[in-house]
Amino acid sequence: EEVCFALPGLLHSVTTVFHAQAGEKDIKLQLHVAENIPQLLMGDPTRLTQILINLIGNGLKFTRHGNIDVRAELKFESSTDVLVQFTVKDTGIGIPQEKLALIFERFTQAQAETTRLYGGTGLGLSIVKKLVELQRGTITVESTENSGSAFIFTIPYKKADSVNYTSQEEPERLELNKNEAHKILIVEDNLLNQRLASFILKDMGYKHFICGNGRLAIDELNKNKYDLILMDIQMPEMNGYDTTIYIREQMKLKIPVIAMTAHALPGEREKCISFGMTDYVSKPINDAQLSQMITNYLNKQRT
Repeated sequence: EEVCFALPGLLHSVTTVFHAQAGEKDIKLQLHVAENIPQLLMGDPTRLTQILINLIGNGLKFTRHGNIDVRAELKFESSTDVLVQFTVKDTGIGIPQEKLALIFERFTQAQAETTRLYGGTGLGLSIVKKLVELQRGTITVESTENSGSAFIFTIPYKKADSVNYTSQEEPERLELNKNEAHKILIVEDNLLNQRLASFILKDMGYKHFICGNGRLAIDELNKNKYDLILMDIQMPEMNGYDTTIYIREQMKLKIPVIAMTAHALPGEREKCISFGMTDYVSKPINDAQLSQMITNYLNKQRT
């Protein structure tokens, strides 16, 4: 869905999410936005956010020291359109040359030693590539092993103006104020997915809290009241299915539970519901779909 958004503000918000983590690792996270890029664009800010969160998060994960640079540059401009090039460059472990051609393949795995030291990678680069292409963009990677990597992607946007931006902002602000009355529990073990879900809910105006697995979620539900739960399926300690069964059978809670699953397979919704979940969304999360689903179930609770 194309909406009017302020690109510099989005980039600043996304990089701010990672400042604390970068500081803990003594990594310098820098943002550079070319001044000639129009302030307001028409496009899909949610997909752009998903891409950036994944690439910056991976950069931090695979970088022990040095810096991560996030850049936005204007590559083309007409009276109505622009082409923006984004670069996320790190000084991390890099990618072996023989892996570069396959890095965006769905089932490409890192070397066993790399996986042991650094863990998996967020949404996965295959999904990042898909998100870029869904916006009529392209993505490439440049890398030298033990020296770092640069992920470069371009996305075309329509120019917008302040009238479009203002007309969309006012009703959204009223909606955000209304949403602040609700509290949502995110149950997700992957740090990048936690940040993405948190970013989306914050943008919608919902109060929220994050638990890294099902056991922590149950502890939290015993202490505090929530209006809705976003539940990952694959988690350590206690997975989403077992957690939902416990919530329904032991805690006797009727709170809506929306599953977040990477498996958009036929019958997945029915499987989730059979375990006591209310509905499900597939990753990568579509914010418009999630927003509508949350609104629907919260409204049902009030009636």
